Amino acid sequence: MRLKKLYIVPIAVVSLLAASATVALADTSTPVPTVAAAAVQAPVDLGTASTFAVLSKSGITNVYASAITGDVGASPITGAAIGLTCPEVTGTIYSVNAAGPLPCRVTDATGLTAAVGDEETAYNDAAGRTNPGFVNLGAGEIGGLTLAPGLYTWSTGVSISDDVTLAGGPNDVWIFQIAGTLKQASAKNVTLTGGAQAKNVFWQSAGAVAIGTTAHFEGTILSKTMIAMNTGASVNGRLLAQTAVTLQMNAVTAPADVVVPLVTVAPPVDVTTPPVPAVTPPVDVTTVPVPVVTPPVDVTTVPVPVVTPPVDVTTPPVPVVTPPVDVTTAPAL
Repeated sequence: MRLKKLYIVPIAVVSLLAASATVALADTSTPVPTVAAAAVQAPVDLGTASTFAVLSKSGITNVYASAITGDVGASPITGAAIGLTCPEVTGTIYSVNAAGPLPCRVTDATGLTAAVGDEETAYNDAAGRTNPGFVNLGAGEIGGLTLAPGLYTWSTGVSISDDVTLAGGPNDVWIFQIAGTLKQASAKNVTLTGGAQAKNVFWQSAGAVAIGTTAHFEGTILSKTMIAMNTGASVNGRLLAQTAVTLQMNAVTAPADVVVPLVTVAPPVDVTTPPVPAVTPPVDVTTVPVPVVTPPVDVTTVPVPVVTPPVDVTTPPVPVVTPPVDVTTAPAL
């Protein structure tokens, strides 16, 4: 008898293999690499910076016309460094002084100082998260991947050379820690599926960020240096830079700060029906008189043949005794 070999694979190896598994689309010839979910992360608190679509410390340049939905601000640099015009912004343009865009700019140096401080705090929060679920994924190339929620970290830069999908629910959070630069190729897209929300996606980059021509990006960018948007690129998120932001006919939309309530799963309700004692109603055993109907009896007398035995009518011979006749002649008188 030939004995089979038993191989014991460590759980860690199985987990590693599972993390690199691929899920095929309907067309199995084009598998899409996927990354499994990791530990749940809390969103990064942006504080007062959350209302800004574009926030910079050293100025905002712009090639007309861009479309910004959300607040815009620059601090501590003068308002003259804000290159947007009022018609391009659906929101408020904040300036530290009266040099900001007219007639819509609002001077609020104190508020801008607080917002920039909150931006820096948020950057440090995102950079300081520990126990990442994924380390140096794809050696920094994540183009073509579908990424589950979790904390990702790279000791290098990150490139998006092809479309990237973030797949998760409305309360799931993605945090990307990037030690180098973040570059997205032209005409490539970051998309959200499964109800995932841009307000829960955070890209913390220690180096410069460049979004390619006509590319689309999702989430809040927290850059230690500058953020450069190339012609026609769009962002559903925020551009929060600690140096400059450059725009070229771009669309930037701050995500709605909509809180989606967590779904509370109620414990299962025991719907087992308790046994109900069977109560047998008393049975009425009173005998109901049943009318007895006697069918008529056919009393017709069946004629019985009367057989009269033959009677012997033979007359037995009767002896005839003739008395002797006295023939004596009496004397004549």
